Amino acid sequence: MEVSEKQMCPTHGEYVEQKLMVAGRVMYRRCPTCNSEYHKAKEATEAKAEAARKVELTKCLHESSLIPKRFKSCSFENFIASNEGQTKALATAKAYADSWEQMQDRGSGLIFSGKAGTGKTHLACAIANAVIDLAIPAKFTTVTNMMRAIKETYSKDSDDSESKVLQRLSDVPLLVLDEAGMDYGTDFNKTLLFDVLNSRYENVNPTIILTNLDATALKEYLGERVVDRMRDGGGKLVTFNWESQRK
Repeated sequence: MEVSEKQMCPTHGEYVEQKLMVAGRVMYRRCPTCNSEYHKAKEATEAKAEAARKVELTKCLHESSLIPKRFKSCSFENFIASNEGQTKALATAKAYADSWEQMQDRGSGLIFSGKAGTGKTHLACAIANAVIDLAIPAKFTTVTNMMRAIKETYSKDSDDSESKVLQRLSDVPLLVLDEAGMDYGTDFNKTLLFDVLNSRYENVNPTIILTNLDATALKEYLGERVVDRMRDGGGKLVTFNWESQRK
């Protein structure tokens, strides 16, 4: 049963108070303007707290991303595109970051192939930074450092294990893997690399691979299965076929 009575709000004046009988208890609907202002203030406080939480989270994610200090400030805005190839590479990288949710759903990766100093790491780190700004974890590592981290677990003094290292590399939503092809490419290293990339493929976690190798040499280094899986979900190979910009 509902009963309505006129009441006076000291702030907003006269209003109709509604009394409801719910499960034997009387429930009051107070001044609608006060009620609206209360909920708006509550929502604003919660939004502010959530924004602060996200800022703190993204700060922690940036600090733990392992992106080298030189590349921590890399963005699409500070990438200098002075030729057509650089402009296309920049557009591809930015489109990837802008469509991150779709890329993540598909597990779509990228391969940046080209000589040293052509901006591969800059754009890859710009993508990683943009993803982290969405409060999504991303990690950067080189193949050499990845192998070193795995092999260090073989020491009897290690508190870590190979499976845990592989799991961390496999589970992070975005992995930037630099210097593919710079190591010795032993069968053992290739097996470990395949395990990581295959696990990420199966878990639909995107990977960005950076390499100085061309497409043919990269296929020989990674293997046909890995390259084929990098194509899945709309993955792209971007060729950085200009001279080093460090000169």
